[in-house]
Amino acid sequence: MNESERASFLSTLNKMAEKKKNTGKEMFVGVTRVLSDNESKVFFEKVKGQYPEMDIKIPFLTVMETLQYKPAESAAKVQCPVLIVIAGQDSVNPPEQGKALYDAVASGTKELYEEADACHYDIYEGAFFERVAAVQTQWFKKHL
Repeated sequence: MNESERASFLSTLNKMAEKKKNTGKEMFVGVTRVLSDNESKVFFEKVKGQYPEMDIKIPFLTVMETLQYKPAESAAKVQCPVLIVIAGQDSVNPPEQGKALYDAVASGTKELYEEADACHYDIYEGAFFERVAAVQTQWFKKHL
C-alpha cells in the first residue's frame, strides 16, 4: 500500500469510527477482506474448509486497532522471561520485526529462536511445528 492509499484507508477508518460514535452502528467485514498479504490469503483459503468457524466477519475498526498496535513499546516494560519465535522467510511479520521486538524486550532473560527456512504459517504444521514446539516446551520447562 503506497502513502496515498494508506492515507485514504486511514481516512475511511476514521469516518467509520465517527459513524460508530454517532450512531452506535459498526461495519463488519469478512476476514478475507482485511488480509493484505498473499501468504495470509493462501493460508486462510487452505484452512477455512477444514475449520469453517474461521470464516467470520469482524468489526472493521479492529483493523484500525491492529494498525495502532506497537508491541515494541510494551516490550520495553516486560521484566519476565521471554521467548520470541520468528520465521526466517516470513512475509506477514518479517524477521526484522521479530528481531526488533527481541531487542526491545527489557527482560534480562530472553531468547530468540529463528526457524530460518519457514514462512509465517509453516510453523503450524510438519517439521517446522515439531522443532518450534520442542523449543517452546523446553523453554516452558525451564521458566515455569
